[in-house]
Amino acid sequence: MSNLDQVWEKVQKRLITDMIDVHYNTWIKPLIPLKKKGSNVYIYSTIGFIKKIVNDKYKDTLESNLRAILNEDIDLVILDPKDELFTQLINEKDEDLPQEDKNPTQITFDLSGPLEELDKRVNTETPDNYRYKGTLNKKNTFDNFVRGKSNDLALAIAISVAENPGKVYNPFFIYGSSGLGKTHLMQAIGHKILEDNPEKKVIYITSEGFMNEFIATITDNKNSVVNSQIFRDKYRNCDVLMIDDIQFISGKESTQEEIFHTFNSLQQAKKQIVFTSDVRPEEIKGLEDRLVTRFSGGMIADIQKPDFETRVSILKHKINMDRYDVPNNVIEFIAENVTSNIRNLEGAILKVMAFYNLKKKNSNAQISDEEFLEIAKNALAIKEVKQKPITLTRIKEVVAKYYNLEPQDLVKQNRQKSISDPRQIAMHLSRQLTNLSLVKIADSFERDHATVIYGDDKVKTLMKEDESLRKDVENIIAILKK
Repeated sequence: MSNLDQVWEKVQKRLITDMIDVHYNTWIKPLIPLKKKGSNVYIYSTIGFIKKIVNDKYKDTLESNLRAILNEDIDLVILDPKDELFTQLINEKDEDLPQEDKNPTQITFDLSGPLEELDKRVNTETPDNYRYKGTLNKKNTFDNFVRGKSNDLALAIAISVAENPGKVYNPFFIYGSSGLGKTHLMQAIGHKILEDNPEKKVIYITSEGFMNEFIATITDNKNSVVNSQIFRDKYRNCDVLMIDDIQFISGKESTQEEIFHTFNSLQQAKKQIVFTSDVRPEEIKGLEDRLVTRFSGGMIADIQKPDFETRVSILKHKINMDRYDVPNNVIEFIAENVTSNIRNLEGAILKVMAFYNLKKKNSNAQISDEEFLEIAKNALAIKEVKQKPITLTRIKEVVAKYYNLEPQDLVKQNRQKSISDPRQIAMHLSRQLTNLSLVKIADSFERDHATVIYGDDKVKTLMKEDESLRKDVENIIAILKK
């Protein structure tokens, strides 16, 4: 083992105690030390999307740990094996590179690079006894998916699935409320797979479409046997099956039976399966236990409502796509007041632009940014900007600031009273001031739901006994409601 390998092993040991398993295994474990050259430490991963995510989210943490261990100023450089610098470093000297990874082969996709416009048909006419035309929306690609804190993990997993269909995270189950981008993400997987492998048979269908097709097959008494075989060949011989809104098979016994056997057939053949739903598998009422078990057997990721920054990014993306010219004050106004989902955000900007164009048509005068804002208020029937929404992110920010901490301190695995007490207050406020489920609150704090319940109950009890604590909580609530 080289000196750099030993240093990197120490870094990993530090991080594995500070991070939850899924984050460590997804982002840190795949990283491989390559070389230390001067003040630069070079690392890489053979998984395409890792470079972008690690640069954005974990580079500072990795650098600080390296500096502490090496006791010198270090700059971390994260490479992709297809980078020219990677090849140069290998050719200079490669003893620091682990033997099994000298010829990386899994280079397929990098988040930082644009995807080209796709216009491929899915599921051509094989096998010969059926014809199936896919219905992937050309706009629903990874390139057009706006990334934010609310969808970061789901996006990363989706890209990994698209790069390695049937090999990792199978099945992949995406859940979240309506209009948050589940269908977009699912179809982006299909587009990426077809871009890399045009011969693949990719089926995208809604659960309602699947049910209707299945019912039509079994109710045609004259040809039911033949039709059933055609139906099964179609769905059990595809390479990728994506079923949208799977929750609608709830209580449909015959459809669930068919999906059960289709699922088993595809999984045994190592074919990729993707589902979307508005809730987790175990929360779908009327779903058979055996399907709950199978749907939960791969990777589950949720998409939450976008935070303010993500809503601004979504609006700017829409404005850029439609070539509108909208000032920042109007964009921020819409983002502050339309908080439910992406669909409503896009509808809001279209409505505002309709009002703006009408005003512009009836007036020759230049419309100022302030006048544009008034147009937006009238279009959306909003007279005053609402108070800032109380979100999990904002609760953590306000609580952390109140106790002179950083928001990330409330998430870390730290049991010091100076951190655990504010964390429990933040959990209490999250339960009292939001309508989010225990699961989402627990995920936000990277804890289980039992820990959230305990923290909430403890703060409630202490507030009855400790006047100082009660005033602190009331002060924080007042700040949040400003």
